[in-house]
Parts: sequence; structure tokens; C-alpha cells
Amino acid sequence: MDSSSNSNATQPEVLETVTLADGGIVKKILRQGSGGDETKPLGGTEVTVHYVGRLLDGSVFDSSRDRREPFKFTIGEGQVIKGWDQGVATMKKGELAVLTCQPEFAYGARGSPPKIPANATLEFEVELLSWSDEEAVTGDNLVMRKLIKKGVNHLSPNDRAIVTVKMWARVKGAENKFIDEEKLELDLSDLSLPEGLEEALKDMHIGDRHLVSIHPEWGYGAKGNDKYTVPANAHLEYDIELVDFKNGKETWEMTQPERIAYGLSLKEIGNACYKSGQLRRAMKRYDQITKLFKGDLNDPDIDPSDKKAIQALEASTFSNLAACSLTAKQYDLTIDYTNKVLAQDSSNVRALIRRGKARAYLNMWDESLGDFEKALILDPSCTKEMGPIFQTVKQKMKALRDKERKVFGGFFNKVNLVSAAIGIGSV
Repeated sequence: MDSSSNSNATQPEVLETVTLADGGIVKKILRQGSGGDETKPLGGTEVTVHYVGRLLDGSVFDSSRDRREPFKFTIGEGQVIKGWDQGVATMKKGELAVLTCQPEFAYGARGSPPKIPANATLEFEVELLSWSDEEAVTGDNLVMRKLIKKGVNHLSPNDRAIVTVKMWARVKGAENKFIDEEKLELDLSDLSLPEGLEEALKDMHIGDRHLVSIHPEWGYGAKGNDKYTVPANAHLEYDIELVDFKNGKETWEMTQPERIAYGLSLKEIGNACYKSGQLRRAMKRYDQITKLFKGDLNDPDIDPSDKKAIQALEASTFSNLAACSLTAKQYDLTIDYTNKVLAQDSSNVRALIRRGKARAYLNMWDESLGDFEKALILDPSCTKEMGPIFQTVKQKMKALRDKERKVFGGFFNKVNLVSAAIGIGSV
């Protein structure tokens, strides 16, 4: 145990005293941390600390050191008392300090029975061990960001926004920047933007400044970018400050015809993404369409032509989602999407073929063959679209039936002989 955690030990020399929150918090620095002011954790950062909590008489009421387990919390999210949220935010990595917190910045008039009485001023010896200064923008952790400066606005751009940014960009490890602009306008619906940059910008607020790291899969990929002379499979780095943005019209503000027109535009963008191999981006656009018309088809006052247009758009969207998920080898999703298409049109040959393929990849041979055979009845010329997997399914089913005959054939022959011997005719 660190000697500084022992209430009876001689306390280290106080190097500096800082008064915060108009005297509500007093910080006495016992050991300086490393780095400058830019190395202090910002709001939203998860920090790891060791601490010892004492009453003013020196008695310890809580200690992570005694438990031999550091404590983690996120700055600015109300997970801890105000004295910690505000006090730890002023610390540098490695800093050791005592935070003296007045009751209103601790547990207030209620206290925290039985160890902390009402209206108690508390002392916390806190050591800031580390923090995670990066957080994931995407679920696969291939787009990461570090907050450099927090803005004040809480609104974010939507997928049709025109954003104004101050930004530089470079290939990771390179000295030269391929973008270095004090004021740059970007259209978030522009498919030439790296997908990771689009996702990072949609998660920012005005005044935010982030360092963003983008894996090739979310950047320019295997093609690179000739305009910016970015090579293939390049890891990208951006320094972005969001200056302003103007959002496109929100869907809830749109009339029914406007939503249909927007849905059709999303379909066109999705189709372009699919053709260029951007499956994830395509599926996002198609998925947006599926959320556009929730409950609209049940509206008794809906215009019949609008209803017909929505039904056609939804059917083609689920068909496109099935194509994307099949290409992405997400076979369970393919079956879900084709089921939705076939619920509206049971004779949709393309949906039957896609479901047949997905079922085959999941070793659902019997169901797969049923889909393919029904598709053939509806369109005898569709064997080319089925591809080699149709022959594989037929071979698998033949092998399974041959095996069943070998296993059960002798059994049924014996049953027939016994039946004949006792005079029971076949049913």
C-alpha cells in the first residue's frame, strides 16, 4: 500500500493549492503529473484512479487501495460526486492530489449513512492513473476519435447535412497533409467522402474538435484516392473542428410525397453503393427506407397512389437488403428479408432464389431445394441465376436420400415380410 494512503503516515509536501468552484473544492497537489493542460481528461473520458476517502478527523471511510482495485468512472456524466467530476478533470496523468470537497460538492445534507454524516466536508486523496483518450465511432473500433476541444452545441448533423469544418488530413505516419483547410464545406451525402469520415462528422457538435483515425476499410480502401494521391489500403488521420452545419429537412417535417421522394433518393444512393462494393453503406441507406413509413400503410386516409408507391418501394428495398446481406454472407438476415418480400409476393422468383441460396449456405438442404424448385416452376429459365449452388443442393439431397434408403430400406423390407406372413395387407 502507498504510504500516502495511510492516515497515520506523514503526508507528502503540498506542491500547489488550487481553489475550484468558488471554494467548493480545494485541490492540494502532492505530486505533479506529466504533460501540459492539453493532457487533462475532458468530459466524456473514462478515467482510472486510486483514492482514499477521509472525514476531516482523518478516519478513512473508503479506499480503492485497500481493495487493491483501481476505480473507473466517466468525467462529466454524474457517475460520481461533483467534487470528483470537477476536481479530477483538472488533473494530469500521474498526478496525486487531495480534493477537499464542501458538502454541496460531496454528499450534501443527506450524507451517505452509516459512514458519512450529513453536511460532511470530505477529503479524497486521488491518484490519476490513466484514462482512455480515444473512443470508438464505429462498433468494430476501426474508426476512433480523440476529443481535443468540446463544443457547446448539442445538435449533430444528419446524413444530408452540409457541414463547414476546419480540417487537415494525412496518411498515418506521413508528414505531408493531403487536406489542410481553414474553411471547408462537405456534403455528407457525397459518396466520395470516406465512410469513416461521414460517421465521425455525424457524431460531432458545433465547436467540437476531434482527432480521428480511420482504418482502410472505412477509408479509401484498396482503391486509394487518385485526387489526393492516397495509396491503396492507407490508414487515415484527420484533425477536424466542426464550425457549422445546415441539416437537410428532417423526415418528420416532410409530407407524404416528400418522404416517398426521399425514399427513392435513398434507394438510388443505396444502389450506387451496392454497385461500387460499399455494402455496409448501401445497407444503411436501405435500412433508412424501412423506417420511413412506419404505420403509414395502416392510415385509412392515405392516398391510394401513395400507398401503392410505398408498397413498391418497401418491396424493392427488402429485396435489395436481401441481395446485400447475401453478398455479405449474413444468411439469417437474407432469409428474414426475403420472407418479407415473399409475404407481399409469394411468386417473386428472385426472392425465392436468394432465400434458397441462404438456406443452402446454412445447410438447410431440403428447404433450399424447395425454394429452387418453386422458382423453376415459375420461371424455367432462372437456372443461370441460381448458379452452381443449385447443383450442389441437388447432389446433397440425393446423397441424403440414398443414405436414408440404406439405413431404413432393410427395415421396411422386414416389416413388409412380417406383414405378409401374418396376412396384413399394405396400406
